[in-house]
Amino acid sequence: MLNKRFAGIILVLSILLSLVFGVIFIKHRLFLQHAKGLGLAGIFLINFLASASFSVAAPGSLIAVAEGSIYSAYLVALFASFGAALGDLIILVVGFSGRELAFQKFEKTKWFTSFEKIFREYSGWILFVFGFIPNPLFDIVGLTAGIFAYSPVKYFLIVFVARFIRFLLLAKLGSII
Repeated sequence: MLNKRFAGIILVLSILLSLVFGVIFIKHRLFLQHAKGLGLAGIFLINFLASASFSVAAPGSLIAVAEGSIYSAYLVALFASFGAALGDLIILVVGFSGRELAFQKFEKTKWFTSFEKIFREYSGWILFVFGFIPNPLFDIVGLTAGIFAYSPVKYFLIVFVARFIRFLLLAKLGSII
């Protein structure tokens, strides 16, 4: 296990990084709306920043619909989901960094041990469903996965697949509108 000082540094840095991305996202929303003019790189950037910050990912979904009328739906889904899944890894790191603190505070509580058992048993499905459906609760799920030391590779793959299916459907919608 990481020593407490190193874990604290990682926690502070990852929260600061998420806040920086959130400020960039909010402050430069107009720039990001115009980033769709950057093509597939803009789709990646918007989804990365939206997922790396504690925010609602609605702009990424809207961009996927808009860009689906220009690019192949599969390319839009690939770039959008890759950016979103990479950004979501930052939220996982925040949760992992706060792991020791969470266990110190809650480990002996009944609700925490029950929640941990449920999450460990159904984590793949929980990540997939919450990753597929656009909602603000996914950040909590990502933090939880980090607290319970979920594998970053499995996390990335599940979130990527869930987001890929979502963005593919949205881009296909954009291609027929």
